[in-house]
Amino acid sequence: MAVRPDISFYLYSTQSPLDETSPHWTKPLPLSRDQLLGRSRQRAGGISYGDYFQAACRFIQRDDFKVVRRAMANGPRRALAAETLREIKICLVKHGAFYHPARIEVVTPERCRPFVLNVAVTEAGKNCLETEYPLISRLNRKFSFSYLPKVYGCGDAAVPAAGQSLVMFLGEWLGGYHEFHLSRHPIEKSDRIRVWHEQPEDWFLTPDQAAAVYAQAALILTRYYDAGTFEQISSWHHAAGDFVLKCREGKMDVRLVTVRHYGPMFQSLKPEPSLRMQALLIFLLNMSIKMRLDRRDGVGAVVWADESAVKGTVKGFFKGLSQKKRHFPGTGAPAAAFRAFVSDFSAEGTLDLLTDIADRFHPQSPDAPVVRRHLKRHAEELYREIAALNP
Repeated sequence: MAVRPDISFYLYSTQSPLDETSPHWTKPLPLSRDQLLGRSRQRAGGISYGDYFQAACRFIQRDDFKVVRRAMANGPRRALAAETLREIKICLVKHGAFYHPARIEVVTPERCRPFVLNVAVTEAGKNCLETEYPLISRLNRKFSFSYLPKVYGCGDAAVPAAGQSLVMFLGEWLGGYHEFHLSRHPIEKSDRIRVWHEQPEDWFLTPDQAAAVYAQAALILTRYYDAGTFEQISSWHHAAGDFVLKCREGKMDVRLVTVRHYGPMFQSLKPEPSLRMQALLIFLLNMSIKMRLDRRDGVGAVVWADESAVKGTVKGFFKGLSQKKRHFPGTGAPAAAFRAFVSDFSAEGTLDLLTDIADRFHPQSPDAPVVRRHLKRHAEELYREIAALNP
C-alpha cells in the first residue's frame, strides 16, 4: 500500500496550525489586505478559510501529487516517486490584491523544499493568473537566463459549497527576497527606498544601494526586451511590488516576480531593422519614467523617485544592451552604436520625446499629473546621464 504524505494547514506561520475544529476554518476569506485590516467592505463570495485550504489540497493531490513531484524533480536529476513524499505543509501567508499565496513545504526523507502556491479567488485574480502563468512559462522557455520564478503547474479546484472554483499555480519560492517601496525617511524627510523586511526591522537603502536596485531592474527589463520584434514586458509598476530584492553581503540582488503583459510596443509597425534604434530609444525613455513612479509605502500617494533612479536606469539599460549583439547585426557593439545614435540629441529633444510618451498616460491615471510635474527636470537629468556615457 502506497504511503500517503501527511498534509497540514497553517495560517500565516507554521506556529499557527489550522484544522476543521479551528474558529477560523468557517470564517470568510478576506479578499485583500485592506479588507483584513477593516479598510474595505468587499465580501469573499462565500469562500471560507476551510474552502481555501481544501481547494489547495485537492489541487496538490491531483494525479498522485503530479505537480509537486514535478516541482521536486527540478532539483536533483532523478524522477521523484510519490512514495518519497512524507509531509506537505500548506501555510496561507498573505491576502493580496490578486492572489492569496500559500507557502508549500514539501518534505521527503532527504530534504524539505518550499514552493509558492498562488491562489486566485476573485474574477480579477483569476484573469490575472490565466495571463501571468503562460507568460512566465513562455519567457522561461524563450530566454536562456531567468529573472522570473520557475513555474510547475496550473489548474483549478472546485469549492462545491460556494458553487465555484479557485484557480492556482505552483511556483518557485523566492526565499530571502523582499518587497520594497518608496517611503518617507523619518530623519531626512525625503522619499527613499524602504525594504519590507520583518527581522530585525525594515531598512532604508542608501542612494548608491537604490541606484544599484534600479540598475538591476532596468537590466532585467532590457534583457527581456526583444529588439527583433519590439516585444517587451509592460504593465509593470513598483507600487504593485513587481520587483523584489535580496541583500547579499551588501550587494543588491533583484528579481521580477510577475509578468502581466509581454508584446510589441508598436502594434502597427513591422519590426524593420532600420527602426530598431528608434524603438530602443522609446523603450529607454518610457522605462526611465516608469522606474521613478511608486506609491508611498506601496499603498499611499503616487511619489517620484530621486535621481538615483535615473543613474541606475541608464546604467542597467546599457549593461543589458551590451548583451544583445544578435539583434543588431553589423553594428558592432550595440551599446556603442546606441550611444552614437543618441549623440546628436539635446535636452530639449529628449523632453519632446518624453512629453509624447507622457501624453499617452491615461488622463485618469494618478501617475499622469506626477509625471507631468517632474518631466522637464527628468529630461535634463536623463540627458545628462546618457551624455556622460558618450566618449
